[in-house]
Amino acid sequence: MALMGVNGHNLSAATYPDTIYTHFTYPSLLKLQQLGAANDDGWGLVWYDFDDTGVLINPANILRSSEPANYDPLFEDAIEQIEASTPRILMGHVRKATSGSPSIPDPHPFIMRYGFRDYSFMHNGTVNSSAIVTGHMTLDKLHEART
Repeated sequence: MALMGVNGHNLSAATYPDTIYTHFTYPSLLKLQQLGAANDDGWGLVWYDFDDTGVLINPANILRSSEPANYDPLFEDAIEQIEASTPRILMGHVRKATSGSPSIPDPHPFIMRYGFRDYSFMHNGTVNSSAIVTGHMTLDKLHEART
């Protein structure tokens, strides 16, 4: 799941007659939580607040668990934290282990610090190690080209 606020709105912003949170963000989070029943090898959420510079992610806005989202009380806490914040970008993932241990404590979204900037990403499906290495090499070349 990935959500973005557009036109200067955050995902908890009030609009007339109701709120973005009530009609869009909250139902999306509930659907992700329900998907934890079938994808029961952990979950993760990360969000960028509206006032973040976009360079580094606030560590308080990265929540993960190796428990299934559909019954993990930490997921409920995360929903409350998101509602109380001003997220402009929200990413969430529920994991079904297709490779590696089913009890990885920090499932997606992954956070990578590169060039003094944080990047968050997730994938759907199995990714082999050579694809990860190739992707990292491509990121190195992209960074070299920009500097």
